[in-house]
Amino acid sequence: MEEPRSLLAGVPHAFIGRDVELAELAAGLEDAIGRRGRLFLITGEPGIGKTALAGQLAARAREGGMTGPPGD
Repeated sequence: MEEPRSLLAGVPHAFIGRDVELAELAAGLEDAIGRRGRLFLITGEPGIGKTALAGQLAARAREGGMTGPPGD
């Protein structure tokens, strides 16, 4: 059985309207680099962009030269 495909598969999605949240997460990333841990919980209704927000932060971390935990 073939998996359903999104009509937008492969199309870059705009990331709009989460500047405040992304800035807070980026500050947490900087704290982690400085060995000051913080915890963030991203919650909300389905489809509001939780995964996109986390993906944006992950992209920033990769651009900054960060990698995953050992063994990743």
